[in-house]
Amino acid sequence: MTDTVLESEKKASFFTKLYTGTGAFDIVGQRRKYYIATGIVIVVAILGILIPGFKFSIDFEGGTQVSFPVGTAEVDTAKVRETVRSATGVEPSAVQTAGTGAAATYQVSLSELDNDQITKAREVLFETFHPRGATGSRPRTASASPTSVPPGARRSRNAA
Repeated sequence: MTDTVLESEKKASFFTKLYTGTGAFDIVGQRRKYYIATGIVIVVAILGILIPGFKFSIDFEGGTQVSFPVGTAEVDTAKVRETVRSATGVEPSAVQTAGTGAAATYQVSLSELDNDQITKAREVLFETFHPRGATGSRPRTASASPTSVPPGARRSRNAA
C-alpha cells in the first residue's frame, strides 16, 4: 500500500501536490537557490534606481510651479511649454496635465522665478489659451496659482 501511495505521489503534478498538501518542498535544502534569486531581485531593483537616477520635484530642488485650468481648451503641453518659455525666458523643467474633465489643470514647473516673471507667465497663459472654468465661465487670471519653494527647502505634508 505504501509503495502504491509513493508511486502515485511521484506521478502527481506539482499543482496536485500543492493542492492536496502532500508536496514536500525542500526549502531549507535549496536555500542557496533562494538566496541567489533574492540577490538577483535586489540587484535589479538597485540598478533600476541608480541607472536612470532620481528626478526630484520642486519640493526638493526648489523652483516655481504655475497651475492654470484647462477647461475646454484644446492645448498640448508643447504649446504651453513654448508659451511659458517665451513669456519668462526660462525653460520649464516639466509641463503636465493634472486631473480630468472640467477640473483638469496644467502644471508648469520652472526654476525659481521672481514676481514679475510669474505675473507675466500667468497673463500670457490666459491671453493665449483663454481657459474656461468648470462652469464654462472664464476664470480670473489669479486662478493660475504659483507655488514657489526656495532651493533646498522641504515642505512638510501639513504645510498650507
